[in-house]
Amino acid sequence: MLKYFLSILVSVTLSIGLRAQDAAIKKFRFGIEAGPNLTEIYGDRYRPLHTVPAVAFSCGFNFQAALIKHLSFKTGLSFERKVEKIQEDVNYSDETMQATVSGRGHSNFDYLTLPLLIQFDAGHPVNFFANLGPYFGVMVHGKGIVETPDNSTYTFTPNTNKFDMGISFGLGLAVEIKQSFTLTFEARNNLSLLPLYSKYKELKTNSTVLLFGFMFGTP
Repeated sequence: MLKYFLSILVSVTLSIGLRAQDAAIKKFRFGIEAGPNLTEIYGDRYRPLHTVPAVAFSCGFNFQAALIKHLSFKTGLSFERKVEKIQEDVNYSDETMQATVSGRGHSNFDYLTLPLLIQFDAGHPVNFFANLGPYFGVMVHGKGIVETPDNSTYTFTPNTNKFDMGISFGLGLAVEIKQSFTLTFEARNNLSLLPLYSKYKELKTNSTVLLFGFMFGTP
């Protein structure tokens, strides 16, 4: 009789433990996301130049943890390229070019970015969401390209700040395909608060990203 009772007690305990573990796992979601972005450079000094928004891309991993009902913490690590494009002839010079040249150019700035967001979710299975929070970035590579009127091409290294920080705001839609698989679509704006260049403190970046991704796990 005692053995039978102990057997039932162990079975119930294991069942409760497994359910608790499963509930804990479902509070977390992991995934990947990628998509195109559109970068603008803003600042007073830049207004006279004929600049245009330039298209690049972003991709990375994300992680989401439920806090309370309809509210969660979202972060991740992404690779984002931002592009500066000038539509008129400008003089360029730096140590790597060993000369000053005139032409139309663009620069690529590659960042590793870490967002720290609070996300509000509307419901399931079709879930509209919004998120807001700071982001932090480190530039891993920067390259400038100049095309001169005689069709020559020069490359140079822009004199930029290595760190970036700003505010992220996003609106999106999550569609639950299966219990543990969700497709996500999001438009996110990243407004930088730090200068892009070491010399021109007023120039900053503003990028808008269209992110498409999928996540595993359920809230």
